[in-house]
Amino acid sequence: MDRWEKVVYNLSTGFCALAMKALDYRLIVHGKENIPKGRAIIAANHASYLDPISLAVGLGKLTFIARDLDSNHNFMSSMFQRWLKLAGVITIDGRKMQRDALIQVLDKLEKGNKVAIFPEGTRSIDGKIGYFNNGVSLIAELSDSPVVPVSLSGTYEIWPRHGRIKYSGEVRLNVCNRLYLNKQITDKSERRKDLTERIRSELESGLIYSH
Repeated sequence: MDRWEKVVYNLSTGFCALAMKALDYRLIVHGKENIPKGRAIIAANHASYLDPISLAVGLGKLTFIARDLDSNHNFMSSMFQRWLKLAGVITIDGRKMQRDALIQVLDKLEKGNKVAIFPEGTRSIDGKIGYFNNGVSLIAELSDSPVVPVSLSGTYEIWPRHGRIKYSGEVRLNVCNRLYLNKQITDKSERRKDLTERIRSELESGLIYSH
């Protein structure tokens, strides 16, 4: 991580932490000890714009993957996009990761960073966990990185996809057990599918625990 990226990221998370406190959002983190010191993929459910903010404030330095906002062709989106890039966010076009973005992700992991990914690819409409693709499992395989599922609860109730934001509430991050590819499964497709299913199971169990 270069100097300016660290400065911008710390400014951003500091501002977000102050904003959450001002809006009376209580952030509770369980199981943070499950996050390894080296590289790791943080896989979280996604139901709100508040999710990446909560992860950044609650878990520290993460590299996020976000959609490219430049396609909106307006000044505010372009400025926000530039700020995200300065903070080290890797952008993708749409819901699928392009080759150059994948290379950036693998490079971040190779250097010992933690990359946060939302396997659903978009915010849930009803707050429930949606469809998962095997993208996280593919990255785990290519980088030989552990996956740490993190269940987010409370963000949908505060800031749903289609609804007004609330100015008080509790957000819980439940850091689940880290997972690894089962290398005893010889078929690559089945191996990735197995890890994807275990990630989803951990997230669902974490949500039950949070409630």
